[in-house]
Amino acid sequence: MIKTKDLSAALQSLNRVRRYSATIILTLGIALGALVTLFNLNYQLLAAPLLPYPDEDRLYVINGNLYQNKQLRLANNSQYPALVEIYKNDTFFESIALVYFWEDVIRNLTGSPRVNVSYVSPEYLQLTQAPLALGRQFNTDEGLDSRIPVAVISYQTWEQRFQRSPNVLEQSLQFGEVDFRIIGVTAKGFIEPQIYKQGRQTAVWLPWDFNDTQETHRNNWRGFLPFRMVTAKLKAGIDPDSASHELSTLMDAQDQAALAGRSSSIERSVEYRLTPFTDKILGDSTTRTLMVMGGTLVLLLIACANITNLILSRAAKQQRNMAIQVALGAHKKHIFFALLSEIGLLMLVAALLAILLTAVSSEALKVIAAEQISRLQELTLNWPTLLFALLCALFLAVFFATIVSRQINYRVLNQMLQSSGKGYGVQISPLIRKVLISSQVAMTCLLIVVSLQIFLHANRLINQPFGFPLDNVQVLTLNIGNLRSASAAERESYLKAIRQRLLTHPKVQNASLSLNTPISISRPLWTTSLSQDASRQNPVMAKTTVIDENYLSILGMPRVVGRHINAAGGGPAYQCRRVFR
Repeated sequence: MIKTKDLSAALQSLNRVRRYSATIILTLGIALGALVTLFNLNYQLLAAPLLPYPDEDRLYVINGNLYQNKQLRLANNSQYPALVEIYKNDTFFESIALVYFWEDVIRNLTGSPRVNVSYVSPEYLQLTQAPLALGRQFNTDEGLDSRIPVAVISYQTWEQRFQRSPNVLEQSLQFGEVDFRIIGVTAKGFIEPQIYKQGRQTAVWLPWDFNDTQETHRNNWRGFLPFRMVTAKLKAGIDPDSASHELSTLMDAQDQAALAGRSSSIERSVEYRLTPFTDKILGDSTTRTLMVMGGTLVLLLIACANITNLILSRAAKQQRNMAIQVALGAHKKHIFFALLSEIGLLMLVAALLAILLTAVSSEALKVIAAEQISRLQELTLNWPTLLFALLCALFLAVFFATIVSRQINYRVLNQMLQSSGKGYGVQISPLIRKVLISSQVAMTCLLIVVSLQIFLHANRLINQPFGFPLDNVQVLTLNIGNLRSASAAERESYLKAIRQRLLTHPKVQNASLSLNTPISISRPLWTTSLSQDASRQNPVMAKTTVIDENYLSILGMPRVVGRHINAAGGGPAYQCRRVFR
């Protein structure tokens, strides 16, 4: 057993070799810190207490898939009337809610900030039992078809836009032409479920009735729309696969009935599947984080090979002290515990450094990787992580002490003083040296090869041609605000005026109006059905947008045959916005 005098002697010995101690502590502390950070992250994703919502194992997301000729054509898009029908179905669900994720401009705040908005039915915040800092949640009187303009804001919105004013419940937010009275503020600790996109934080929740889906789509079974879904708590004992099958059968029958007689409905089917909250939130985050953790483990092994060389060199220099201990009657176990005391102190300090680095890096991850890794806002330094760091330190201390003690020839040490140390010493096995050097080279090469492959793949993606010039091309997103209820002619006149105003600027060479841009994250391209024959027997789903006559020339889009559209050849985007939005 390690005694107090062993620890005292180890401290005095290490104090005399500060550079050696600092080198081992920093090398191991940084490498172990990286591993412990990834352990902490993977524990949060894989083994920590599950999602912070009541009955999380019964929480599901429901959205649609479109199949054409038994081939998946659209995933995670939904028909608006189908979502409403599912919402009204109480056969399988204890509670169910509609949600639509969008962005909009708060017109009555300074700077008209563009914020993340979620249009929800009252049950959405109740499903997660969102705690409140002020006020209340939506109630049943503010549900579907009530059109009561109220709003719940996030704690961050309250803090950033209202400086945590206690009178915030007396204020309102203007979206478009509607003033929404603030009725509640979510608590600071509320963790919003990331069921749509990692890192997206809702600033304002508004009633579902006020979402900007046009009337033509609210009753249109042909169109599939993104960003809209149903969240639900399944009744106890209900099988989710059975519920998915029955909902899909029901919605497909309604889809076929709504499209009866249309050629585009041939060989078409729809599916509405229940996806657990856990799967939606985690996505493929665990695969990526486990891969990175594997890389940090290799890095730690390389560090251990270096440290083993340092410790063996240190042992060779301590041969005379060991010989004195043996001459005074020390046995193998005494030498082992003396080595373990010295190495253990180094490993303990390195583990404490690793824990400190883990705490710092965990906070940094919340900032730099919020959109890539799920559940980061829940990441904290927990007891399993602390225990893992200390167990790693204990294992490494025992490992290093065992390696060194096995290299010591105790019989030779006993004879060392009698011969004044001539010709004797701690002989390090050449095989051990070769194994250490070979393992370092092999693991380093492995990391280099894997890193190079990742770099080359990323470089190809980054540098692949877009097919159009990027230099001097800017995108301006327009929010039509108060013109939502205006006629098509009024919108056309307004948007034409904006384009003409832009063209008067000396730095603007040309400008175009379009429904979308070639690269769009917040707004996907509209999807339509195309066919090569008039009978539309074999339609193909294709991404589509609506443009004016200037769009293709500005982007320098090449054409194989024919010509670009002209002002007389097709209506601009603003004429179609009311249909496709």
